[in-house]
Amino acid sequence: MQRWSGAVIVYAGRKEKAAAASQQLAGFLTKFGLDVKVMSLNEFTANSKLVDGVLLLTLGGDGTLLRAVRKITNEQVYVLGINFGRSGFLCQVDPSQMFESLEKILSGEPKVDEVMRIALYDEGKHIADALNEVLVSARVPGRVIEYSITQGDELIRDLADGVILSTPVGSTAYAMSAGGPAVDERVEAVVIVPMASMRNLRPIILNAEEPLTVEIRKGDAQAVVDGHTTYLLQSRRLVIKKAETPIRFIRAEDRPFAKRLRKRMYKH
Repeated sequence: MQRWSGAVIVYAGRKEKAAAASQQLAGFLTKFGLDVKVMSLNEFTANSKLVDGVLLLTLGGDGTLLRAVRKITNEQVYVLGINFGRSGFLCQVDPSQMFESLEKILSGEPKVDEVMRIALYDEGKHIADALNEVLVSARVPGRVIEYSITQGDELIRDLADGVILSTPVGSTAYAMSAGGPAVDERVEAVVIVPMASMRNLRPIILNAEEPLTVEIRKGDAQAVVDGHTTYLLQSRRLVIKKAETPIRFIRAEDRPFAKRLRKRMYKH
């Protein structure tokens, strides 16, 4: 049986139902002998530290989960998202099933899916890890950038609104809405999706084991990580690597990729 070092419940602060459910969930988890901490997303991102073996539960939508997992650096943390939002591709559990699902998880040996993140380096300094994607675009809305992407040799040179560099998990999010392909998260790859390419370039999929470099040739660029945090690039080169620490998602039920993809695309 899996041994947990404790549980951290993070809820979306603007969702009253999520806040109320977090207290109910805390009471439920203490019955299993767990030390439980409950905090809003803002409190969690500002102050908390995670330790190995902790169970991280997010109550909100995919955006809440994406912001919460950014606190995971090199710790062995297990993540389960409970969907109180509109988007639930990453959040597997419906609120009506959260007690039943957690009882099964805590009473047995849960299945864990490890999914890759991508790490961003600006001027050789690590600035962030992205679970979904990074968007490289012009700092000023409405302007374009000229960029190239190399992985050993130059692969792309384009003039565009920007470019999305996505993980397989993120391939069904912003990247897909921009015309990118859906990629099974068991594949370790980086998906490149040009945004409004003036050269009409198509998306490509690259091996994540080899670093790639985005070089800004004209224009001032920024990097937006997982749709939430913006970094003004200090150099003209952004290096993308496979992150050292994956995200470990607890699989609450058997949800094959095809089933989740259908739900994402057709909403049923």
